[in-house]
Amino acid sequence: MLSADYLRQQFTQMGYQSDIRTFNSRFIYTTKDNRKNWHNVTGSTVIAAH
Repeated sequence: MLSADYLRQQFTQMGYQSDIRTFNSRFIYTTKDNRKNWHNVTGSTVIAAH
């Protein structure tokens, strides 16, 4: 999230309107001994428009 905040600030300084969008996802992680587990992840994107 820190890099998304930084990017949003940079876009704002350049005169762009910007917004942070977050999304959740999940994936199956397979261990070395072939056990499978679901892992949840959260991502952030910065949307900018002039």
